[in-house]
Amino acid sequence: PCGARFAVPGLDPDGTYRHTAAVWISISTGLVLAAASRRCWWTKDGVLMTGRALMTYGLRPSLHPAQSVLFTAIRQ
Repeated sequence: PCGARFAVPGLDPDGTYRHTAAVWISISTGLVLAAASRRCWWTKDGVLMTGRALMTYGLRPSLHPAQSVLFTAIRQ
């Protein structure tokens, strides 16, 4: 399953951001992991992306309906 794509507005288009999945929550079990999931690129180091890519293309997380995740984008 895939979630809807979402853009991250208000970033510097020429800046570089380290994008991570900070907290992963399974609503059905109440499980909260205070670390990145092992799914796809969601590693503890995250991925570097430009502000332009985050604002234009955004992200499309692969989540089940009973899951949510808190993303962070920190300028490098």
